[in-house]
Amino acid sequence: MTQSGRTPPTRKDRRAQERAAGPSSSASTAPRPAWKSPVALISLAVVVVGVAIVALLALNSSKPSGAAIKVPPGAIAADLRDGRSLGSPDAPVVMEVYEDPQCPVCGRFSREREPLLISEYVKNGLVRLTYRDLVFIGQESLDAAVGMRAAEQLAGMFWDYNAIVFENQDGENQGAFSRERLGLMAEKIGLDKAAFTALLDDATLIAAVNEETAGGQALGISQTPTLVVNGVIKPGLPTWDDLASMVETALAAASRAPADGSPAATAVPAASVGSSTTP
Repeated sequence: MTQSGRTPPTRKDRRAQERAAGPSSSASTAPRPAWKSPVALISLAVVVVGVAIVALLALNSSKPSGAAIKVPPGAIAADLRDGRSLGSPDAPVVMEVYEDPQCPVCGRFSREREPLLISEYVKNGLVRLTYRDLVFIGQESLDAAVGMRAAEQLAGMFWDYNAIVFENQDGENQGAFSRERLGLMAEKIGLDKAAFTALLDDATLIAAVNEETAGGQALGISQTPTLVVNGVIKPGLPTWDDLASMVETALAAASRAPADGSPAATAVPAASVGSSTTP
């Protein structure tokens, strides 16, 4: 009992009083930090996701344009070059190759088949190889094709530029053949970048690409690569054995051609093995 005559409350009584009073005022009135509010947390999450998406898109779009320019191995001998053709004008087999610079199968022909064709048949005067435009994939294809003609006009370097273009394929219309990169490729082979870039807008060169494309389509060519061997259309990417067989067949037919110059019998076009198709 206290001096006032009251019996002091027991521990049980004190706990009951505390429960009845509820949480302490200090606990109930403490403000929540602003950054912990639901709105702030949701906003922060949205910002983080947005930054991640922008970074990913930027990475994907800048990858080709930021990639180093690859220089193809070797070079074609000067004595084989004749503008956009290679080999003797008197070769018994004339092979025209219709290609789009962004066509990945054309890239394979250029990198894998063409060097063997040159070493086995062009160098010894049996085949004359001519590049033809069949541009349909997009603006980067047109610019790259014009760039090949520009390289020829500036310094007789069509085949050097053709090789570096096909060596640097990287997707379609994603910046691999942006004008900046086309200019850098020109620099890599020793051309003046400013003079080269100016020719990408040359109306005569653009018209030449478009006219040759239309000419190929008028022949019924609708996919790349397509070979035309002594006038016979061979669509698709042949194996090396099939390509060699085409040449040997054309050589045999040429040797049997009548002395009056009339054409030999025409072979049946080969089936398509791999290609890109025009719309």
